[in-house]
Amino acid sequence: MELEIVCTSLESIAIAEENGATRIELCVNLSCGGLTPTGGFLSEAKKITSLPLYPLIRFREGSFAYSDLEKNVMLDDMRRLIDLGADGLVVGALTSAGNVDFDFVEQALDIAGNLPLTFHRAFDECMHPEASLRTLKSMGTTRVLTAGCAPTATDGLKNLQSFLNLDDVPTILPGGGIRASVVQALLNIGATELHCAPHTSLTTLPNQRLFDGAYGRIDGDEVKAIRKIIDDFMALS
Repeated sequence: MELEIVCTSLESIAIAEENGATRIELCVNLSCGGLTPTGGFLSEAKKITSLPLYPLIRFREGSFAYSDLEKNVMLDDMRRLIDLGADGLVVGALTSAGNVDFDFVEQALDIAGNLPLTFHRAFDECMHPEASLRTLKSMGTTRVLTAGCAPTATDGLKNLQSFLNLDDVPTILPGGGIRASVVQALLNIGATELHCAPHTSLTTLPNQRLFDGAYGRIDGDEVKAIRKIIDDFMALS
């Protein structure tokens, strides 16, 4: 069973792999939900892990409705990160009316080619989620990251169950505040993949005066606990 861990540093990738991750979503600036990682980050990450690396493609913080120029930046970032060895991509965009931007998805799928494409949690803000899931599937989208159109997967558990029971939709990837305490409930409703970002805050220079010296690093103990619940569940299945 896939356990995707969100990593914003090389150190976090090593911790995630050591404690049971099977896939990495690569991004920066997790405090705003994540932004596109640099090419240098992906290149160095490829050197330290054999796990699949899926860069997040998100140009800026804020709304998921983008101008044509912003979408061009994201499409160009996709091409560059694919050239550097991305194993999959995580994208998403909405129209100004709040619908999934299917035109952008079509362009992203064309660039991705045979690489898996995840539509990210912009989905949780979209209108008509069930119809959107079916359209995304028909277009060739591999999976959809969602908290069930709620702030967290715990809040959206009922909707997640509904999505997981639908036919002809992409793989449903529950995500959003997932910690060990909710994993069993997600497995019980049929989740086959999980997306988690259990970070802890650290600082290497506590007396830094002008800027916040704290940064996030993956909590290995939490990843290990999640992995154990998954493995125990699989052993009984």
